[in-house]
Amino acid sequence: MCWQPRASISAPASTSPPTPGRTSPSSTARVTLPAAAGRQAATELLLTGRRVGGAEALALGLCDRLAGDAKGELLADALAFAGELAASGPLAVRAIRATLRDGLVEMARASMEHECAEQLALRDTADFAEGVRAAAERREPRFGGT
Repeated sequence: MCWQPRASISAPASTSPPTPGRTSPSSTARVTLPAAAGRQAATELLLTGRRVGGAEALALGLCDRLAGDAKGELLADALAFAGELAASGPLAVRAIRATLRDGLVEMARASMEHECAEQLALRDTADFAEGVRAAAERREPRFGGT
């Protein structure tokens, strides 16, 4: 997984999974979310599209820490975190990041190829047409599994 410092605030819900049953998550989410949150939690989030708040994102490993909600706290917390990272040896940081990214491009490419094949197979289904119709009509879809 490609690591970038991530912070979240506790109040708003935030995650990137899709709306349940309507669209597929990005190929990179299918690779990076299980690496961050574990296969079981990632599966639940990807299948349901459930959104998580900051505290749960922290518990799942989707962010590194919670930042303050009040005006100015987010920037102050981000700068403090950046200072901690900047105090580390730059060559060691670069080496660690390169090691963590090893194989990510290949995994994402394979995931995108698989996703493309799945999307092509699904676009000719009645469920796909119902999902598009429901979105256009701003209503909940009624999927039949066909």
